[in-house]
Amino acid sequence: MSKTFGTSMEEIADLMEGARAAGKHFGAGIDEQLAVLGELHRSLGTESSSVYESFLTYAVEGAKKLSISFVNASGHMLTLPEMLEKLQAKYGKSIESNLKAQKEIEEAFGDSAIVVKQLYGNVDMLRKNISALGANDGLKRAREMAERMANPWARLHAIWQNICIAVGSTLLPVISSLVNRLANAGQLLVRWLKLFPNIARWVGYITLGILSFAAAGVAANIVMGVSKFIWISLKGIWAACTLLMKLGVAAVCDVGSGAHSMFAGKPVEIPNEFSQHQSAGNAMTIPMIPSLRLGVVINQHRLNKVNLNNENMVITWEAVNKLTGQSQTRTPMQRQIDAAYPELSAGLHLPKFARIEAHTENTVSGDISDPFRPRYAVDVQLLLMSLSLTLL
Repeated sequence: MSKTFGTSMEEIADLMEGARAAGKHFGAGIDEQLAVLGELHRSLGTESSSVYESFLTYAVEGAKKLSISFVNASGHMLTLPEMLEKLQAKYGKSIESNLKAQKEIEEAFGDSAIVVKQLYGNVDMLRKNISALGANDGLKRAREMAERMANPWARLHAIWQNICIAVGSTLLPVISSLVNRLANAGQLLVRWLKLFPNIARWVGYITLGILSFAAAGVAANIVMGVSKFIWISLKGIWAACTLLMKLGVAAVCDVGSGAHSMFAGKPVEIPNEFSQHQSAGNAMTIPMIPSLRLGVVINQHRLNKVNLNNENMVITWEAVNKLTGQSQTRTPMQRQIDAAYPELSAGLHLPKFARIEAHTENTVSGDISDPFRPRYAVDVQLLLMSLSLTLL
């Protein structure tokens, strides 16, 4: 390249950097860019890249002013030698003495018309240099430099477009028949709807109904989703508040033994009107009293359980028979047996213990050893099991 154009690789790299848009936006090949920039550099120097890029920018519009086209059948811009050949076909092989042609070219391309003037008579040499650069192994280094200067994202976008075009062109024959059938079916359906307006109206009603149900379902899903989200948040807040309340109640009450209560050793009477609920004869629900502890005597009963329920408390005691001292609290199994077999519950099947009280009689009634003397029934007293065992 240095022998052909008299420029170094560093100068060519600077020119390529200045004319980057030539390949990015206008599709000029690397060999064409190098050949054009090398020819222009001989006379224009470092301004070659800017002038070349400016010419490519206004080439299509300028050609329209000259009533020619610089675009091929596929819609891509022609190469610079092809553009020059079209101009030669209009104005001849040379325009050095054709002032009218020079004026029209300047009006069409503006300041970038200098590219046409410099290369107008060198079309064959330009083609030769492009072919030589395309076949030269030394172009590999320049191509690598140009690829490094190119935008990677632009290259990726171009590759993706090429893939889409290749796949689309392959699938187009297969898809086109299906698309044509769908289009024909659509035309037939439109014809039927025009011939039978009642059917068209009912089809519209059904379609609106389906869309309405779909919209209602979507709205319901949105409402349910928002409600569920709000409910989950409220559940978390409620759980946190409940935990704080329980911790506060536990801290205030600090339930311990009866010895720590202010009522230790002092019997307490709680009227029935003060209780909110009573159950099983040994439980009472009352407003929370922080001073109540296990072991405190309430209504002549000693507490054996205290349960806290938010702002209330459930106190439980063991019911005791005042005469016998035995617990009156019966298990669920005992209550079932009492209901089914009351005689067993009463203890009628058990042996009884009794004692005979001596009967005192007055001597005036007669001699006690007289067999005909009247006798009286003895006084028999039944004893409780615990008392009999104690006596034994």
